[in-house]
Amino acid sequence: MRQIILLLILSIGLLTIPCQPPISVVAQTETTPQQLQLQLVQKFPGILPRIISLSPCGKYIAGFGLKEGAKRGGVDTPRELRVWATSDGTELLILPKRVTGHVSFLQFSPDGEQITVINNNMAGLRSWNIKDGKATVSSLNEHLDDDNSPLRFAYAPNNRLIAVEVPRKRQISIYSILDREEKMAIDIPSLQVIADLHFTPDSKHLAIALNVYPKLTGSTRRSSDLRGRLVIWDLTTRKVALELNNLPSAISSMQLSPSGDVLAIGGMENDDSGTKLIEWRKHNPEIIDLPGQETYDHNSLAFSPDGKFLFSSGFNKRKDQKTYETSIQVWDWRAKTLHSATVVQSPTAIALSPDGKYLYTATFPEESQLQKWQLPERFHAPRK
Repeated sequence: MRQIILLLILSIGLLTIPCQPPISVVAQTETTPQQLQLQLVQKFPGILPRIISLSPCGKYIAGFGLKEGAKRGGVDTPRELRVWATSDGTELLILPKRVTGHVSFLQFSPDGEQITVINNNMAGLRSWNIKDGKATVSSLNEHLDDDNSPLRFAYAPNNRLIAVEVPRKRQISIYSILDREEKMAIDIPSLQVIADLHFTPDSKHLAIALNVYPKLTGSTRRSSDLRGRLVIWDLTTRKVALELNNLPSAISSMQLSPSGDVLAIGGMENDDSGTKLIEWRKHNPEIIDLPGQETYDHNSLAFSPDGKFLFSSGFNKRKDQKTYETSIQVWDWRAKTLHSATVVQSPTAIALSPDGKYLYTATFPEESQLQKWQLPERFHAPRK
């Protein structure tokens, strides 16, 4: 596992990190789950994806996974990247693994015109235009090499900035999309690895989720030994807006509410790994534990358009505490109510349409097509 450092490098020198503000933990009362009713609307054929990405406008959805009908055969198993129109399932782009590499992360550009990926066996970022399928090689790749391909990147919603992990330099570099100049560099401390990156909706802050390894000698490091760390940078002042250390478990996923005021983090492989919410802009931020949690490893999170509901998918411990199942959980987190959905088998990647009308699900292992579900009206965006 690579070693990483967190400091801001500026031409004027190193900035000091302010003291961590006092953090209170709010435990939610247990509630009886309500059954969440989902109606299957559509399946997207061709592949059995394990990772997906929905364009910001909601018009396109992309997935990477096992080619439908293909035999599983390790590294040689046929896999593809596909992009569909969400309205009718029309296939807009089909790229085999020999072109894309084994994709580990994918994201649409903010304007929805390109799909950008990183992979395990090719260096750098690779993008394709949705309309004509033409490849565009990023000039940012000159900062990367074959042994240091990024594991994570994030587009700013204003389509002006992109944050990219640069393992060779052990840092996150923030570049201008227009001229590809580096605007800012954030170094990551040793024994820390990046779990997730997200810009706030106004593109003024960058949230960084990290996992911290303990300094172990003479023993094997396990994921259960990890502890999470959260840092939010103010990109205007170039100062840390919030820093939370020694969270109770490692972080597997992170998501910001549409307003950007609430941050959700999903835990990983720990009895204290439940999804937690942080109203990080408050003077004294609160860590909110959600009620009735079953999920042991949270792979994907999504907020409803009004930020009222939080969707989570992942692995759950069964009653015997030795085996696992998967499900979707949904919270009205302010009202302290939990909804559950059991009709979706093995959902490990989810995406919510911008209007809140549809939920998209993918599975792991790669067992089923990408699916589109209609949500009840209470999850829809408010009418204007």
